[in-house]
Amino acid sequence: MEIKQAVQLAKDSVHELFGEQVVSEPVLEEMEFDDDGKYWWVTLGFFRVPDLPHGHAESAASNIAARILGPRRAFKVFKINAATEKVVSVKDRELS
Repeated sequence: MEIKQAVQLAKDSVHELFGEQVVSEPVLEEMEFDDDGKYWWVTLGFFRVPDLPHGHAESAASNIAARILGPRRAFKVFKINAATEKVVSVKDRELS
């Protein structure tokens, strides 16, 4: 698997996993091929609508409130198996 394929797989996964929460196209932030040659680590950045607080029923009012808060920049790290070309994990990228 080449890096362009890994990046495209990660971008496709953003749309599949986060759907309508995504309000901008994901862009490549970082990439790494691990020392063992088994996994690509692809970090993408994109804007998404904030999640509703846990325990809140989804309603028109809560959706409006989330949109008023505005989109937030999210960074996700995709671990991709180079041999199977499958995403095996997605994690938040913590900024330091």
